[in-house]
Amino acid sequence: MKRSNDRRGSRLIFTLLGLLLAVAGLVVGVDSQASATMPHEFTSIVTQPATDDVAIEILGRPAPMPQAVPAGFTRTQLMADPPTRPIGPRFVHQSFGLHGANIARLDAYRGIIARVDGEVLRIGGRDVTVNQKQLADGSANVTYVWMQDGLALTLNINISRGLNRADADALVASIR
Repeated sequence: MKRSNDRRGSRLIFTLLGLLLAVAGLVVGVDSQASATMPHEFTSIVTQPATDDVAIEILGRPAPMPQAVPAGFTRTQLMADPPTRPIGPRFVHQSFGLHGANIARLDAYRGIIARVDGEVLRIGGRDVTVNQKQLADGSANVTYVWMQDGLALTLNINISRGLNRADADALVASIR
């Protein structure tokens, strides 16, 4: 009898632990999925609005910016991880819009990129890993990952609203 109650108690503990891990995984999954499906605003609960001075503090230099941009392309938001980030490097996140719609997100941090799957192309004189996915609405989501001046950079851009892949490649090539 005692053994049966012990098993029930163990099952209950493991069930509750499993539910807790599932909820935690869902929260992380929702956050990473939202980040990966631009053009939505930032959804991370650890980022906060930032200034150019905060970006300099985090990156050791001004936030990277595209120099050659299509007409109507502007930075719409600057965010940063707080100093209390529990693990990993602090990121600077920038959103960019075209004709009033957020279409791109540029993330930067001091460090290295461990490994990224994708096609490696030479863009702007540097090796850039590129992944492109077709979306249900007919647009494409392109992610560029590269190292530049001691920073790890990721640009996630939605190819739509008159912006094409060549424009996106030129944008990456111009980031300084």
